[in-house]
Amino acid sequence: TSEGKFIASSEHTVYEYDEKLDSFLPINFRYGSDPSPPFILSISESSNGSIWIGTKDQGLFIWSREAQAEGDLVLENSLGPKDGNFTTIYAIQFDEDGYGWCSTQSGVMKVGSKGEVLARFSVYDGLQGADFNFGSSFRDSIGRIYFGGSNGYNRFFPQSIEVSR
Repeated sequence: TSEGKFIASSEHTVYEYDEKLDSFLPINFRYGSDPSPPFILSISESSNGSIWIGTKDQGLFIWSREAQAEGDLVLENSLGPKDGNFTTIYAIQFDEDGYGWCSTQSGVMKVGSKGEVLARFSVYDGLQGADFNFGSSFRDSIGRIYFGGSNGYNRFFPQSIEVSR
């Protein structure tokens, strides 16, 4: 993270590296009212220090910097079944302006810092297909974002994408 912490995840658990113990220790998140942990597909840190967790079928969870400082381990679903078809978040990348870009089973979406959907993109907007691949994303040194899917990949400069209603 930007604070020098090393955070990793497995299918159902997020871990933080403890340098003194030379070991990864589980972070015991509670995911809203759901007693079972989600299936984690992606994890990334935003420019404001929040940790975003993309899941299979349960959407997006955000561990804000404030919640981290308070030791609050209850994560609310920021984006999920209530938001339509965007319930599986395969990969997360952030642009230079701090917006999150998420590949899903129904295209790509631009997301604000609190998890609000700002725009949705589909094959009608030029995507390689509707479905993307788990973990298949990259942001290069000039800020271009790549998402891979079953029909190839898309690459774009986030600042050049015009969002209209």
